Amino acid sequence: PNAHTFLEAILARYGRYTHFVFITFGLMTNVLVTAMLLTGGSAVVTSLTGVPTAAACFLLPVGVVLYTIFGGIKATFLTDYVHTVMILIIIFIFAFTAYATSDVLGSPGAVYDLLVQAAKDHPVEGNAGGSYLTMRSKEGAIFFVINIVGNFGTVFCDNGYYNKAIAASPVHALPGYIMGGLSWFAIPWLAATTMGLAALALETNPVFPSFPLRMADADVSAGLVLPDVAVALLGKGGAAATLLLIFMAVTSAMSAELIAVSSIFTYDIYQTYINPGASGKRLIYMSHSSCIVYAVIMAGFSTGLYYAG
Repeated sequence: PNAHTFLEAILARYGRYTHFVFITFGLMTNVLVTAMLLTGGSAVVTSLTGVPTAAACFLLPVGVVLYTIFGGIKATFLTDYVHTVMILIIIFIFAFTAYATSDVLGSPGAVYDLLVQAAKDHPVEGNAGGSYLTMRSKEGAIFFVINIVGNFGTVFCDNGYYNKAIAASPVHALPGYIMGGLSWFAIPWLAATTMGLAALALETNPVFPSFPLRMADADVSAGLVLPDVAVALLGKGGAAATLLLIFMAVTSAMSAELIAVSSIFTYDIYQTYINPGASGKRLIYMSHSSCIVYAVIMAGFSTGLYYAG
């Protein structure tokens, strides 16, 4: 009844050796997710504004650390809500522009015709008929398996999800997570599919940033498909919307990771093994300190990943 993390339940049920194993899993998951957020987010910020990537890796966490330390999990609830609403509005703008109002695309039919032509110019190996519009895709199937396995792992071992579930009343946790899952569906289904297909449709158009060349594989891997398409469709407004989208996504997700790591360090490591009699004030101090230390370590680690290529 007094748990703060899912690891405390594991300690009570399975003992200290399993607890050590899951502390390792939990922290490695948080490092992985934060590194993805910071390296991907900073690459987009650099692409749109010219800010050095290393600077973006260190600047993005600053605001997050401040509001997480002062507001705790309540701040992450409120910012998650506000940020998600803004993210969904921006996704709607992108989708309606691509499929309804854009001068260069403007209708599902126009996107379809350009994708048929793109498949003739650059057929995809492993796809039925080389098409971009098929469900029978070898690479797609491989990505599906990796994604399901990887994301199951990151969700089950990410203390950020459990923090919120523990903080919510049992009556609200289930509908909250169901609604969260449905809201998330908009990201891969509407945002990624719209912007990915729009990129393929627009690569031969002079409005596309990389024209006359196709996007480099490294740029695709760095997550620059969405910003390139946003700039092609909406110009500077698209760049501004993408910056806002990335900032909202990275900060709300990173605050959850900060809370996850600080609660693992404070309750599962410090209170359990180092200072069992720690006062509430001491625990809050350790929680704040671990937030700052983790943010600095992750900014450095993400910068290292960038320079390592």
